[in-house]
Amino acid sequence: MSLHQYTLRAPYEPHYHSQYLYYFLEKPFLRPPQYAGFSTFFLILLRHEHQAGFNIIILIFLVAWAADTGAYAFGRLIGGPKLAPVLSPNKTWAGFIGGVGCAALVGVGFALIVKESAFLVLVFGAAILGIISQCGDLLESHIKRQFQVKDAGSIIPGHGGLLDRVDSLLAMSWAFGLLYFLAREEVIKWMT
Repeated sequence: MSLHQYTLRAPYEPHYHSQYLYYFLEKPFLRPPQYAGFSTFFLILLRHEHQAGFNIIILIFLVAWAADTGAYAFGRLIGGPKLAPVLSPNKTWAGFIGGVGCAALVGVGFALIVKESAFLVLVFGAAILGIISQCGDLLESHIKRQFQVKDAGSIIPGHGGLLDRVDSLLAMSWAFGLLYFLAREEVIKWMT
């Protein structure tokens, strides 16, 4: 099974800057459907942890929404130098910093409501999730550029495809899922 079955566009030709993405897309275990599927699996796995799981899912969604909204708002208001013009010509450094800042603010609010004793962990963790959120958005933009499409679909008019709406959520679920596997007890302690 080759990558060409996923597109009606010209055959995929890797560029020098996309050799790692080419590896990601061509290996049978790491194709885009598996990426989305494992992200969903991680969300379900994380939710399974009773109260900690509920808090984790709420934090992931709030950070995704805040980072995306903050990146868009600050990028439009401030503008400035482009973050990655080859991947996504409209993303700016101001948007990146604004998105990470909004994610950190969500961490502040979440820590004040859920667990003040883990304040610094939750604030820095939310900021790191904000960075991962932006990276997930750039990864999805890169995949779309390789397939020479503007949007991942047309299911949501004016917003692109479903993948355009959940790209940051998918990346954060991978990150939090891996953190959960590496340090389960610590994650549960921080989130309850």
